[in-house]
Amino acid sequence: MPDHFHAVVEGTDDAADLRRFASLFRKRATVACCRPGRRLWQNGYYERVLWPGANVLAVIDYVIDNPVRAGLVEKATDYGFSWSVTFER
Repeated sequence: MPDHFHAVVEGTDDAADLRRFASLFRKRATVACCRPGRRLWQNGYYERVLWPGANVLAVIDYVIDNPVRAGLVEKATDYGFSWSVTFER
């Protein structure tokens, strides 16, 4: 999406820290993508916690289909900035 970013991430142990992950990801993406002084991210982020038993594949499908719902492409596979291990449905 041209104005926001979706990700489905999984903590693999009790020490997993979403806030630290998000902070490090944002810092590294900014260094990789931006000229000095250019702002990439808005303040804060929205998170959704998936509890055991949640339909994770449905959430991943929602993320993958976001460019279709936004009218950017007709099929999710046409969007050049998507990647997922479940992308090929």
